[in-house]
Amino acid sequence: ADLDATAELAEAYLNRKENKEARTLAQEVLDKKKNQPRASYVMSRLAHLAGDDKQERELLESALDKSDPDLKVLLALAKMDYDAGEFAKAGELFELGHKAQPYESEWLAELAKVYAQIGDKDKQIAVLKELAPTDADDLDHRKSLTRLLLEKDQFAEAEKYARESLEIDVRDKEAREDLLKALRGQKKDDEAERMGKILGQ
Repeated sequence: ADLDATAELAEAYLNRKENKEARTLAQEVLDKKKNQPRASYVMSRLAHLAGDDKQERELLESALDKSDPDLKVLLALAKMDYDAGEFAKAGELFELGHKAQPYESEWLAELAKVYAQIGDKDKQIAVLKELAPTDADDLDHRKSLTRLLLEKDQFAEAEKYARESLEIDVRDKEAREDLLKALRGQKKDDEAERMGKILGQ
């Protein structure tokens, strides 16, 4: 009688690749409660496995309640939009996910990709500033952030993230070059010369 629990059980079967049982339970839920989010998500994944992208999208879109989204439905639909090149729509959905889970880094990583695609560097910078502290060993995002800040002539912040990049990998040539650019941009020529000698640049 508990439809939510039944839908979760359907997903558990799906995760174990017991697709027949998953389909039976998910359909049972949907017969009783149209567009139930988790059951719709299970059926969408089954549609994906069958290569039916149209049905997959229809199931996800019908199950999405933007005022109170099921996060698995939201993420799956956002990724579909991104893969289809509909970056603005994907960005809107990833923003909803970030609002619902502000401390979950996956939403930020996806938003960074979206803003890179649409060329919104200000939003990309803002997202990367949130994302960088979530992983002390994340070199790539720090390097991307440093480059964007250099383009904006925000040299002091660029220096900060270039130094963090070198703390992760002091041998990284791009991070070394970016640190020197950031120092020179601040007219710290003496420090840039000293660091250049230390880094072998």
